[in-house]
Amino acid sequence: GGGGGGGGGDAGDRAGDDVVASYDASRVERSADGTVSAVMPSLDHLTFEDFAHVYEPAEDTWLLCDAVAAAATAGRLAALAPALAVEIGPGSGVVSTYVAQLLGRRAPFTLACDINDRAAAATAATARANKASRVDAVVSDLLSGLSPRLAGAVDLLIFNPPYVPTPPDEVGSSGIEAAWAGGVDGRQVIDRVLPMVDGLLSAKGVMLMVVVADNKPADIAAAMAPAFATTSIAKTRAKNEALEILLFERTATA
Repeated sequence: GGGGGGGGGDAGDRAGDDVVASYDASRVERSADGTVSAVMPSLDHLTFEDFAHVYEPAEDTWLLCDAVAAAATAGRLAALAPALAVEIGPGSGVVSTYVAQLLGRRAPFTLACDINDRAAAATAATARANKASRVDAVVSDLLSGLSPRLAGAVDLLIFNPPYVPTPPDEVGSSGIEAAWAGGVDGRQVIDRVLPMVDGLLSAKGVMLMVVVADNKPADIAAAMAPAFATTSIAKTRAKNEALEILLFERTATA
């Protein structure tokens, strides 16, 4: 199963009407201290019926957006100047659209790949509604069928995986369960992606990935060494989960 937008916690959790209604038109903000952020993409076009089938943005989504905004503030996104971005498991499409809004005219062409066809449709609709014309949604189990064409070309890889530990037989759905069912240690889908990263990323390419403590982040970092250095760039607690964003960058010796 592919990541269907990542996800943790209770699948029944809902961001309330007030949250969905509070989004504003897309715009990038630069505060006096140089902090760069963008207003969260509008999701007014999506309905409660959509969110019965598509992972609804939650704390992991917002933390990923915060990490992207922090990278923009530090000048790292501009320095990376990504031409091609790929998001695995975009769910509602918030993160890919947010990246497009942050970078504006310098936004990369973004392929957002989801095993859940309803999520791919939601991502395409979110990109359209927020005028992120360079975001393209594809129905795909992880990157199957796309990997050869993407080899060595991806400058920014974003992955909010299904990280919740579940019985192994819950992994592999193409429905909303694909958004959270991660199998043993929440690692079944993560461990399918990690071996692909070196072949996918360009020479300057980086990956941002959401993890929880159950996923054993130190083991993930060890698995990615020595080709990649792993840095924790954002953390938060959500209910009983310790969420973290890991940044993977090629090492000088890679």
